[in-house]
Amino acid sequence: ADADALLTAMKTHMWNASANRYCDGACADVAGHAGVTTAAWFLYNGLLEPAAAATACADVKAWGLEGFGSYGAFIYLSALAACDVDDGSAMLEALTKCDAQSWCAEMRDSGATMTRESWAGGTYSHPWGTAALVGVSAGVLGVAQTAPAWRNFTVKPKLGNLTFANGVVPTVAGPVAVNATPTATAVVVPPNSRATVCVANAARVLLDGVAVDAVASGAHACAVGVGSGRRGAARVVAAAD
Repeated sequence: ADADALLTAMKTHMWNASANRYCDGACADVAGHAGVTTAAWFLYNGLLEPAAAATACADVKAWGLEGFGSYGAFIYLSALAACDVDDGSAMLEALTKCDAQSWCAEMRDSGATMTRESWAGGTYSHPWGTAALVGVSAGVLGVAQTAPAWRNFTVKPKLGNLTFANGVVPTVAGPVAVNATPTATAVVVPPNSRATVCVANAARVLLDGVAVDAVASGAHACAVGVGSGRRGAARVVAAAD
């Protein structure tokens, strides 16, 4: 009840209808200002309606990782992963760019062998130093929980110019292993879970070589309700075109 009341108050006092954005506090207190960091937090928490999400996604993409900095990288990458702004190129740019505000520069200039508290240094133990993992697991591999305890989840890879991406995402239901290419997505689905598995730029899909009904999701076509494979084998969703 408290959470519902808080959300209602946020929608009442923080929503700027003319800008189609949430303000950086109560709109009356901040003269209606609606910054991109606020947009990222609302995206990260899944609190935006589709039309508002599209506006927020455009803001976040245009601002770039350098606008958020190392201490805001987790929220930026989480927000970008929730967006359908492109084919994954913005996420790959954030992860691999080599300017002063990047993990590449951290390794190049300070000889770092792991992500640290910030790109400028700091400790090796702060959790936001692992923000890049979110970009890979949620952004590139497109793995996202959609029900408690990972009873349902989505795998929607956005590879940009990559020819493949492999990864294993640990969950309370079991490891979710993904092997994605531009034309096929293979997923190890944990027992008692169901996955929505997607492939980009397809109108029709095959599930383990058999044609199934596909649900469109942006530029992706998805097979819904995919269960675990026999003896833990991966399930493969491939473009049928």
